[in-house]
Amino acid sequence: MKKIIKNNPIYKTLRDLYLSTLSDEKYFLWRHKRAFGYTPDFKKPQTFNEKIIHRILYDRNPIYTLLADKIKARLYITHKLLDPSEQINCNFFNHIGGGDILDPLSPIWKPINEIKDILILTNLCPYLPKLYGIWDKVEEIDFNSLPNSFVLKTNHDSGGVVIVENKEDFLADKKILNEAMQKLRKHLKTNWYSLYREYHYKDIEPKVFAEELLMNVQNYRFFNFKDTTGMILLDQDDYTNDLFDVNWNKMEFEYNRKPHSKTLPKIPSTFQKMLSISYSLSNLLDHARIDFLSSNTHIFIGEITLTSNGGTAPFSPHEWDKKIGKYWKDFNSSQ
Repeated sequence: MKKIIKNNPIYKTLRDLYLSTLSDEKYFLWRHKRAFGYTPDFKKPQTFNEKIIHRILYDRNPIYTLLADKIKARLYITHKLLDPSEQINCNFFNHIGGGDILDPLSPIWKPINEIKDILILTNLCPYLPKLYGIWDKVEEIDFNSLPNSFVLKTNHDSGGVVIVENKEDFLADKKILNEAMQKLRKHLKTNWYSLYREYHYKDIEPKVFAEELLMNVQNYRFFNFKDTTGMILLDQDDYTNDLFDVNWNKMEFEYNRKPHSKTLPKIPSTFQKMLSISYSLSNLLDHARIDFLSSNTHIFIGEITLTSNGGTAPFSPHEWDKKIGKYWKDFNSSQ
């Protein structure tokens, strides 16, 4: 009976109206209790999911907005990972002034349209997919300038992705083309903060961009806490995942999805390099999830994630939510 009521459109409308009246803190209290069955204290968080919400509610570090922006994050990643031997007389470092990428005078704080030339220079970073173009509207996309295969993405939310394996076929099929453009338009009009109250998405400038299509790669997600890795998630194509520690031992709990039922994979040849890169990218943060797309020979950075699953992904057994949360130490819980 409860399921029928919850699926009723009238119920959903009334619920959404009620939620719109709540402050962010009350909204997350309501959502957490609904997801996990208890009322948390976000000002004194204990579990990993509670600490994610603490960050959303009380931590206003501007670096979070930069790293959540899939375009501007490229500047941070390039600055961190470009080989020192390539930094000398490098156009990228000349443009950003060489020093601290987060300096108040750094171009990373400027509007995207003012730094497009610098953003294209992030293609120098061997760990990033090639960036082909950035536009304000889907109508501005210059398909003639794009290669035969590419990915179109929005930079300010999740799910705004259109994969193009063959440009000629894509442009020739008007139905598929129109559906893809409409999807991107919808995402460009969406503010992730308005939907899910994740504050660091609030002020990202919505853009659509094209980048290199990566084929035959595996998804690895490193949950880092300063110079410690709490867990590593291998994301499988069949909506399962497996969890490992830094020694590639399987961790005996579940996070968000069921474990993969097939034979567990061997440690990837790129593992140590991914681990090293993940520490380089997360060492300024008390917690960050570094996502990789890796083949047997090459590594690409997928994104830097600051609030995994919005703090709603369950652990099983539940006690692991607190165990992983203990890795997250250096944050201000006195807000």
